[in-house]
Amino acid sequence: MCGRFTQSVSLQDVIDKYRPRIAPDPGSLVDVIDAEGELRANYNLAPTEPALVVRGGEASRILTVAHFGHPVAFRSQPAPKLLINARSETVLSKPSFSRSVRMHRAAVPANGYFEWMKEEGTKTPYFIYPTDEQIVSLAALWFEPDENSPVETFVILTQAAAVELAHIHDRMPVMIGPDLLGRWLETSLADKAGVARLLEAVQADTAARAMEAYAVTRAVSRANFKSSQAIVPAEGRP
Repeated sequence: MCGRFTQSVSLQDVIDKYRPRIAPDPGSLVDVIDAEGELRANYNLAPTEPALVVRGGEASRILTVAHFGHPVAFRSQPAPKLLINARSETVLSKPSFSRSVRMHRAAVPANGYFEWMKEEGTKTPYFIYPTDEQIVSLAALWFEPDENSPVETFVILTQAAAVELAHIHDRMPVMIGPDLLGRWLETSLADKAGVARLLEAVQADTAARAMEAYAVTRAVSRANFKSSQAIVPAEGRP
């Protein structure tokens, strides 16, 4: 799964990378920008927190804010369950996600993500990131406000971990490379067969990426730990 990631990027770098056709509205980004109009660094972005999200086809691409995790009401549960991930291998067949993967695909700019490895009776957090991009695009699905949420929300797609990361955790987020980003965000691609081919392509691209991972402070396990120390290698750890 992917339950924590880092979003510490400059607004100008995001604009340069994603080239939105609609200029960012400071009012719509108020939850993620500071008094100077710059993106507020979040070194340990956790479920329910706001994040910068990119969505829309080439002619209508925008930067907006959505909250990490989508609450879904199930008949067997008295309260909505917060879903933060969707398995890319089965997302087209799941009632909670099938429409969104065809109509509401998004990219979440990030520096990398955290995962926890079980070892010696404890869990050690690792920071994991691709070596070929400073800003990686996490594949996501976004959702409009509904009876369970007054704000837009998103979930991150996952897939089987690459071989070099499987010893840490068996899942990893799907990451959209530059060559597939336009297709991923294109709203006109909505037929099931076409989306299935796109999912296969982004999974293969993610699996082929060169990744780095290193242990970090266990303080990352606390969602309120937001220091830049969250991505500093832990002393005495590889």
